[in-house]
Amino acid sequence: MRLDKRVLAAIVFVLLLTVIAVAGCRGSTSTANSSNGKRDSGGDENSDFIEGDEGKTADEKDAAEEALNYVQDANPGSEFKVVDIAVDDGWARLVVEEMEVPTEEAIGFSVYLRKIPDGKWEVAQTGNGVSPEDFPDAPEGIFEP
Repeated sequence: MRLDKRVLAAIVFVLLLTVIAVAGCRGSTSTANSSNGKRDSGGDENSDFIEGDEGKTADEKDAAEEALNYVQDANPGSEFKVVDIAVDDGWARLVVEEMEVPTEEAIGFSVYLRKIPDGKWEVAQTGNGVSPEDFPDAPEGIFEP
């Protein structure tokens, strides 16, 4: 059976439209704010993503929010939670773990932040091999597990 070019083009067009429609129908399950790609700030929006949120200081929560925004942007499609926070003298170490995946497949790592002059947190480094020698100005307490 031989198809003419118009029929073949129509079939390819319909298949292409189907693929585009299916790809566009998948909704995002991220908690990121759709207008800026960041998690919503304020209120209790992040409490589900910070273990022991009730007992955390405002500084710890702000550092956690910045760390979560950073790892979310670096790992699209994955959700993370903060499982440990250490804040000391303008520095912070947060341990984040991937959520909603089997334990053996989940990734976890530390996020090191420093407070900049305007009072906001910025990510200085991520990873599990960071040591006091990497940031001599940081208090040693943030490097302890």
